[in-house]
Amino acid sequence: MGDDIKRTVRRFIIDPVLRLKKAVKNDENNKPPIEKREPMAENIINNDAKKEETIPKPKVIEPNLYELINNGEYQTAANIINEKLKEDPKNDYLLTQLIKVYTFMKKKDEARKVFDEAIARGVDSNKIYYAMLETYLRIGTDEERVAFVEETLKANKIDERIYKNILKIYEKLEIFNKDELFERTRQIFVNSLELMKQNKFCMDIHFITLVIKNYIKFERDEIAEMLFWWAKTEKLVDNHIYSTIINLYKKKDKLDEAIELFNYALKEGRVDVVIYSDMIEIYGKKKMIKEAEECFSKGCAIDDKNVYLYTAMMNAYHKNEMVEKAKEIFYKAREKGVCDQQLLANMLHLCLISNELELGKKISKELEDEIKKNNGLNGNKALLKNTNGANTKVSYYLLLSSYYYKEKNYEEIENLLKNADEEIRQNYDIQLTYAESLRKRKKKDAKDRRYYSLEAYSIANEIASKIMQKYKDVKNMPPKEYDNYIRAMIITAYCIKDDKRIEKKDIYALGIFRDLLEKVNEDNIHYARILCGYVFCDGIKTLDEAIDAKKKLEKCLSVKKENSNIKKDILEALGVIKTRYNV
Repeated sequence: MGDDIKRTVRRFIIDPVLRLKKAVKNDENNKPPIEKREPMAENIINNDAKKEETIPKPKVIEPNLYELINNGEYQTAANIINEKLKEDPKNDYLLTQLIKVYTFMKKKDEARKVFDEAIARGVDSNKIYYAMLETYLRIGTDEERVAFVEETLKANKIDERIYKNILKIYEKLEIFNKDELFERTRQIFVNSLELMKQNKFCMDIHFITLVIKNYIKFERDEIAEMLFWWAKTEKLVDNHIYSTIINLYKKKDKLDEAIELFNYALKEGRVDVVIYSDMIEIYGKKKMIKEAEECFSKGCAIDDKNVYLYTAMMNAYHKNEMVEKAKEIFYKAREKGVCDQQLLANMLHLCLISNELELGKKISKELEDEIKKNNGLNGNKALLKNTNGANTKVSYYLLLSSYYYKEKNYEEIENLLKNADEEIRQNYDIQLTYAESLRKRKKKDAKDRRYYSLEAYSIANEIASKIMQKYKDVKNMPPKEYDNYIRAMIITAYCIKDDKRIEKKDIYALGIFRDLLEKVNEDNIHYARILCGYVFCDGIKTLDEAIDAKKKLEKCLSVKKENSNIKKDILEALGVIKTRYNV
């Protein structure tokens, strides 16, 4: 970064933050000044920086034009817009709509022609550039996308919507690594600061919020925090920005900082249902149930049918082992007519940990029906994505398969996957749960038993091989992939151990269990299963080893819950040690 840019960042970011922190420290009551919340249009940094006013306001368009576009009658809509442009050739709204229509018609060259003619007429508003960015994003080539991004930035056209589309284009290209992508998006913000200094750009709340989210996305959390405090000094904060930073603190377990920031937002009247939901979870983590309940009550006073409030309160009770209270929230939500996939999933999870399998059977059926309903052609697939972009549909299927496994309803897991899409069937977690269920399935025909065991072995061994191949040149495997690898190898070893047709099966299985014991520590969630397998395959050879294994298994047993699937194996392994070594 050049000296000039450094000075700009210092002036607009670092110095205001330092001044604000000093002012807060000197305030004996530690109370920030209560700011009057202004309309969005007034929340700009340079009040004297005028927005584009050279383009006349669009004339009212007949309602049938909207209907034509929405109904896909694009050529008719294009004809109408072209006729209107003869009367008003500089109407940026009409030009934008025409570019949009040609994009829907996949007429990229026609859209570009409209854009070029608009520029030639002196119509170079942000709307026009945004519309053309949208065209290249939808139907352009990678070269065209890169070229037009550069053209847009060179023309100093930047606002929230343009910035968002540029981010989408950069991500779609997949030609930059994470650091290069961050540097390109960071430079856009730095350039906007320069434009702001020249009174050529008005920064609003939406733009700064997007920039802060981008810094968080690229794990530049400290810079994101600094930008928040800078925005606060410039009166560029609203509920959404507060929520963004509080959510960041929640994810980073900076719970005290989140509570402090929440108190600021509360005093300034910038608290909404989303913030109350976040704070319920934060207070739940801090075991401050009374405060969580207070946030729940205040949130319900705003919107008593908001599903996030009920979900957060259920989670808070669950984390504090208040299962009955969590169930009460679920039933209260139902009374209000609030019940979605997430609430059903939470309730099913509660049934799992409280061993209420009968109730779980009913909830699991409802959850399956809800998933099918929202995954249909008319379903709202956006509901299947959580706030972090993670695919919650996968987590629901995993939860259902885990429930059926616990209930020993192994056939239902197979039926569940038969009706699932490819994304679900290829998920390693779900595949491994299915492999576990195959290994457990019992049939009278010995041939069938062997088939299930071989199928389980095939699935687990294939997953382990794929993971090893993918990360063979990587020093540290990602935690989730490593966990799946360990789990796959455990299933593989148990399948070998159980197959009576394999000569020296215990030797092969023992080699895998011995290797796994060297890879994982005693705190690993899979350690007990590995040690049990080691015992079953006669890996214990001396009395000292038997005593040591007994202590470790008893320790595992003490931390396992009553409904844990591993408890039976631990007790069996302890019985083997007692029989063989009398300890």
